[in-house]
Parts: sequence; structure tokens; C-alpha cells
Amino acid sequence: MRISFDADRAVGEIQGRVSDRKSLMRVSSGEETVHDAATRQVMAWLASNPLWPSLTTDAGGCVAVIDATGLVLFANEVTADTVHCPAQHLIGRTIEELFPPAIAKERMGFIRAVVDTQRPLIVDAVFHGLYRCSCYRPMEGPGGEKLIMCVGRTGHTKPGFKPPPGTDYVRARHDDAGPFASLTARELEILRMVGEGMTTADIAKRLHRSVKTIEWHRVSLGNKLGANNRVELARIAIDSGLVSANVSGNRDVEAAVDVEAGDGDEK
Repeated sequence: MRISFDADRAVGEIQGRVSDRKSLMRVSSGEETVHDAATRQVMAWLASNPLWPSLTTDAGGCVAVIDATGLVLFANEVTADTVHCPAQHLIGRTIEELFPPAIAKERMGFIRAVVDTQRPLIVDAVFHGLYRCSCYRPMEGPGGEKLIMCVGRTGHTKPGFKPPPGTDYVRARHDDAGPFASLTARELEILRMVGEGMTTADIAKRLHRSVKTIEWHRVSLGNKLGANNRVELARIAIDSGLVSANVSGNRDVEAAVDVEAGDGDEK
């Protein structure tokens, strides 16, 4: 089952509540804030589950707990590394503060849909140039409040994926291309081939270009992505999900990074 949602409605509904909550949090230094108390209560409740350390630490994936307004109540270190923000700075911030407007609006739509339907939602998206698969799962807090646990990993669902019964799936429309935003269509294509283990000569033959032209593209890729050799380029291609993506998925990536239609090199 694929779902649809009204992102504008979701954002409109939570704006006032987030503003009210933030005003309550502005208390004098050294005094426990409303957020601190709520977070301590939620964390004590989560920590009481013996499986919690295994999920947040041992599994090695992103784990975050978010309330219905998009406020982050918990984020593990993997999540912090993913969004390039220390975990202690993530807690108490909202989705709208952490992501660009279009991405934040869409993610809030996902949260609102999960809260409304009480059904888990699997989301494929590109974040900072990497394909990521996340599951938004509804949960009830210690005081009966509606919470969302978001668990994510690098990679995406396999071609032909069908969500389990009772779970919804959506491919995000708004992505964070990260360093891939500056790549041309040709560079993206060559990066994928490097990730597949193709040699420069193989790539030149496949694309009907000279070896010199392919080498020039590889140098450009290295400069843009901070890679010193083809092994590092291959690792970037693998981590991004470019190599394992099917044809449809590859088009999604190309659209996500807003690549140019042409490459401008000569045969």
C-alpha cells in the first residue's frame, strides 16, 4: 500500500504547538525546562526496556524518537553523525530546524501520516548524497503521548519490494543530494560504472569515448567528491546506493541530484 499525505496541513497544524512548546522552554539558566523533564521521562521509560541498548548501539543504525510535533526527544550517535550534528544538539530541536524547508515539510507529512494511521511507514530517500531506508514506527509514550521511532540504515529497498502487511511505503520526493548536487549526468554515470568495478578502458568502450576523456571525468569526480583514487570513488558509489540501484532507482538518483542533461565531452 502506498500512501499520500497533505504536507501543508501537517506543517500548519504543528507550527503553533511547536511555538508554544518553545516559549515554555525559555526559562532561566539552571532551571529544568519543560523539554528536559519530558525527555528524562521518555528516556527513563525507553531505557527500562532491556532491548533498548541493543537497538540504539549494537545494531549500528540510526535511531531517533520524535514526538507528533517533530520535536526530537532522542537521537543516537549514528543519527548525529548522519545529520552532522552532535547528539546533544539534536535533542530539543525540530525537524524544521534540522532540514531544508522542502525536506522538512515532506518529513513532517510522513510523521503526521504515521500518527494519523498508526501504521509503520518505510521511506526510501537520498540524504547527503546517500540512499537511506528508514522506518517510521508509531509508539505510545509513558504518558500516552503519540511518538514516532525512526530507525534507518544506509541503502534502499530492493527492486520489487513489497512492504509487510500493515506497513506502508513511499519513495521521498525531496532529497538531499549533498556532494552529488554538483555532478553532471555523465559524471554520475561514470561514478556508477567505477563502483561496478569497470576499468577506464571498459568505461570508455561502453560510452564510446576516449580513455583520455574518461580519465578527465574521473579527475573531476575526485575533485568534487574528495576522492584520491578509483578505490575511494568506488566506495562512494557503493555507499550512495548507485551500484545496487535498479534502472528506476537510478533515475530517482539522477533526479534527486538535479544533474545536467548533457555532459559536453566529445567523442
